[in-house]
Amino acid sequence: MGPDGDVWLGGYRKGDISRFDGRRWTAYTEEDGLVHDHIMDIAIGPEGAVWFATAEGIARFDGERWTVYTEGDGLLSNVVLAIAVAPDGTVWAGMNGGLAGFDGQHWTVHKVGRDIP
Repeated sequence: MGPDGDVWLGGYRKGDISRFDGRRWTAYTEEDGLVHDHIMDIAIGPEGAVWFATAEGIARFDGERWTVYTEGDGLLSNVVLAIAVAPDGTVWAGMNGGLAGFDGQHWTVHKVGRDIP
């Protein structure tokens, strides 16, 4: 649940992401700006942005605009299995082989067996 009370639901079935604002449901797909319709995980940041771990990267929705992050932006892999937002706003994304942290500007990758004990 977001800070505004909205409920977000996502699933691994194509096109299965929705927001309920207390009155109505709104569905979001790739046509709206979502990087991929297969949602692995959802996290909501302290500022209200919603982060989606997908089978093709990460999507961030601020309520108006979508921002997409992929390997080209510094992720270890485009297949993102989990996502979480720390209280300080740092975004953590888990992928096969490691994880990446986002400080608001750059992704820092930590590979299993190297950086992660």
